[in-house]
Amino acid sequence: MLLREYPLWQTVYYHFRKWRIDGRLRRAHDRLRAAVREREGRDRDPSAAFIDSQVVKTTLVGGPERGYDGAKRIAGRKRHILAARVHGADLPDRDGGRRLRGEGPGRTLYELTREGEAEFRDLLEVALSSFRLEELDAGVAFIQALPRRRAIELLEEQHRRATETSDGLEGMIPTFPHRDEPPHTQDLLALWSGAIAATAGWTKELIQHLESGGYVMADDEEDGRSETSP
Repeated sequence: MLLREYPLWQTVYYHFRKWRIDGRLRRAHDRLRAAVREREGRDRDPSAAFIDSQVVKTTLVGGPERGYDGAKRIAGRKRHILAARVHGADLPDRDGGRRLRGEGPGRTLYELTREGEAEFRDLLEVALSSFRLEELDAGVAFIQALPRRRAIELLEEQHRRATETSDGLEGMIPTFPHRDEPPHTQDLLALWSGAIAATAGWTKELIQHLESGGYVMADDEEDGRSETSP
């Protein structure tokens, strides 16, 4: 979602993608970070970082970079997120971090705060309640961060509003164009009504998918931990 002062999203994305590929955004970020650190009386480059890891399952013929992570109970490959490097899943995070040292610049990592988590949750709920595609797309991408019931409630509210809006626009079609309205107004109303109705239909299918157990939601992970806890 862009501010109104920005141009069309296609234009913004074109420049963002171009600058990301040629490294311009990364270089600008690194210079700003160094300038801020120097202004605060600190070294230009950080001396500490957070490290995390992700594990994915692989087949039995997954190759040499394969192992078993006893903590997560997954056999496969692990990547330590500092500067991307893939290892067998049996490599502990401490040893993975040691391998990463001296392998070039890593990502700039940020600490999550309660305020940031709350803002993320608010923005996610707004996105899932919207039938504007650019907002709804972002909401669906992060839908698994919500409990299942809450996600369904938000989508049901979005479906209700979208259906009402579509029906309202469709009901206006016979009354247009007025004397002072351009002749294409009726066709635009039909376009908008049909597009919103299609979104409402898609949302209904997504609700059914969630109700039938689709996706691993935030409360599903909590239930899984509680079942396996001693």
